[in-house]
Amino acid sequence: MSLSDIAYMAGIFDGEGSVTISAEAKRAKNYYLRATVTNTNEPLMKWIVEHFRGGYIAKTRGILTRKDCYTWTISGKKAQNFLRIIQDFSIVKKPQINVALQFVVKDCSHHCSIEEREVRAKLRLLIKELNK
Repeated sequence: MSLSDIAYMAGIFDGEGSVTISAEAKRAKNYYLRATVTNTNEPLMKWIVEHFRGGYIAKTRGILTRKDCYTWTISGKKAQNFLRIIQDFSIVKKPQINVALQFVVKDCSHHCSIEEREVRAKLRLLIKELNK
């Protein structure tokens, strides 16, 4: 992958992307790192998957005046690797990326200490605040 591909993706991510740390819906014991890009251009989604893996889904609008929308998603360690790749080229989302890279990707449903869960919860709240 070329530096121009990485810089291009960082620009796309800065404008159309988001990074989140989500809590498991049932017990909030486990947290998940996720990076997404949402756009109306399907060829762009195919380019992103070809260069950075992950996958995308389509949301059809059903309204003639609205374009279909596509969301590319990558999660866990793959998301962390993606964020490391674009980190130096990101401008707008750099604070969120820096927080996300502090997040230790692992299954904490049974194996994390209370302190580690607290750190993960704090990182989640910090990213939520940065995403406002």
